[in-house]
Amino acid sequence: MNFDFVCDNIKYLRKSLNLSQAEFGKAIDMSNKRVSSIETYAIVPTLINIFAICHAYDISILELLEG
Repeated sequence: MNFDFVCDNIKYLRKSLNLSQAEFGKAIDMSNKRVSSIETYAIVPTLINIFAICHAYDISILELLEG
């Protein structure tokens, strides 16, 4: 699976909600540095990260993974 697309979707979600990386991360107990690392492809989000994002922002996993 190409995780760059998932990282792009996470960034798109955050920006569509008009949230800073710090604000986005706070809702899912993630530092702004980790959010930045995901958005710049430095790290791949874990399944726990993906589940937390979906739960906090009320989207399905498919929406996040497929865009």
